[in-house]
Amino acid sequence: MPIEDSAPNEAECITIREGLIKCMRTINEECMRQYGKELSEEDIQEIMRTGKHERLPQKYLTIVEECLRAYVDKVYNILFEHGYNLEVTEIVFVGGGAAVMKRFGNYDGNNIQYIFCSLQRWQKSI
Repeated sequence: MPIEDSAPNEAECITIREGLIKCMRTINEECMRQYGKELSEEDIQEIMRTGKHERLPQKYLTIVEECLRAYVDKVYNILFEHGYNLEVTEIVFVGGGAAVMKRFGNYDGNNIQYIFCSLQRWQKSI
């Protein structure tokens, strides 16, 4: 959402309909396609929060990481398509998606901020 005169400009706001729920479905579709098994939401969320999972076999961890990187790339590409310059535009990612964008993204400039959701378990893991 663009900020003008220290206030959000809702008229210029865009909504990106590429949420993490859709990404988690994609992860499970890929797990089913390759191994005939799905992962629990909790297992996927653990990887989103921490970037690792102590009990999950590496083959599943690899699928999750690849899908999350593809998700992040898609979000960045949508921002590019809308004319945002990730090198200079002030960007703030919020909530659970912020953890994924920070952990699996390639951009780490001073102009990009991450605000994590207020759930205590998410905050502790970042």
